[in-house]
Amino acid sequence: MRRAWVMVCMIGCAAGLLQAQSVTIEVAAGDHDRVNTPIVFDLPSALAEAEHVKLERADTGIPIDAQIDRIEGDDVPKVVFLLGQKLEAGTTRRYVLSASDEAPAGNVYHGTVEVERDAESIRVAANRLPVLEYHIAALLSPEPSEPYYRRSGQIHPLHAPSGAVVTDDFPPDHYHQHGVMFAWTKTTFQGRAIDFWNQKKLQGTVEHNRVIGAESGPVFGRFEVGLRHVNLNAPNGPADVLDEIWSVRVYNFTDVFVMDLISVQRAVRNPLQVNQYHYGGMAIRGARSWLNPPCRMLTRLGDDRSAGNHTRPGWVDMQGPVDVADHAPDAGPASIAGVTVMDHPDNVRFPQPVRLHPDKPYFCFSPQVLGGFDITANVPYISRYRFVTRDGELDRTRLDALWQNWTDPPTVRVVK
Repeated sequence: MRRAWVMVCMIGCAAGLLQAQSVTIEVAAGDHDRVNTPIVFDLPSALAEAEHVKLERADTGIPIDAQIDRIEGDDVPKVVFLLGQKLEAGTTRRYVLSASDEAPAGNVYHGTVEVERDAESIRVAANRLPVLEYHIAALLSPEPSEPYYRRSGQIHPLHAPSGAVVTDDFPPDHYHQHGVMFAWTKTTFQGRAIDFWNQKKLQGTVEHNRVIGAESGPVFGRFEVGLRHVNLNAPNGPADVLDEIWSVRVYNFTDVFVMDLISVQRAVRNPLQVNQYHYGGMAIRGARSWLNPPCRMLTRLGDDRSAGNHTRPGWVDMQGPVDVADHAPDAGPASIAGVTVMDHPDNVRFPQPVRLHPDKPYFCFSPQVLGGFDITANVPYISRYRFVTRDGELDRTRLDALWQNWTDPPTVRVVK
């Protein structure tokens, strides 16, 4: 009798454990239709110890790939999945989220996002299509007599799905512009001016520092890296002024490529004063073929590069002709490609002013246009940007949907 009672208790405890390892969540569309969008939410406390998770539609039992994203510095890990089937505005949908010992196999969404790393760089591909390369090792200046242009800690190339390259590095007219980069221009540190952007001044530069982590998966691939903003004229030799962490997540989409980049900057010791200036910040240099003829720029407010300079639009799109030679092997031809960079409501001074160059293919988000501010060791400067690359003309409907999901995302709650 005692043995039977023990067995009943064991079965009951096991059932309770399984139940505790499963929760029902509800996704609410809110004011917008939702389709083909990343859904990101906090890992429920009931699953805090889960190494992996699995997700199913509550009504149909259809499995959905889901991944846990553990970003250094975040108190609560995130769960990420891709909402494929349309969820109309004002409606909700429920899913069952369970703990799992096995990583998602990728049997629902075709393929995976692969992140590869060696001593030179980190490379990301979605379904075997190249998305980006981040440079660990410094690339040397194209001009041997100007070695100060060497640079690491930038993303180039950034690709459109066809393989077309939409960025440039060391463009002949501006060797100091490097693909996707983050550098301040007019700053003051301990009473001295430092320009981290214009490397020719030999005042400052930005370099890769360390790799924190990387992960491949069927929903997203991600990597975290540390960068340093260096004072080249410190009394005892070059010294770090800012420590920066990039958390980069690439989603498993192939009609467009979607990359989210979170930057966290902290002063190493003493504050850095970012002074009011007309450019500097998170920047992108467009493809070399976009210089002549000049590429087209368009803001969310409908302005071109002339009318849009120093406005606060939320996103900026840049597109132009691409060469077939730039495409990945076996990719079809595409005569036009483009890239959009989106601001985020949590960013300082959102919507941030943008610097749109009058004739070069580059722009940047520059909150210091509105006035200076300090970056300290105790209060980090955090920025979030979404990059969307595409082939062909701008699809405003698709772009607006990605913008709405980035700035006003669906809400997720645990219902039981």
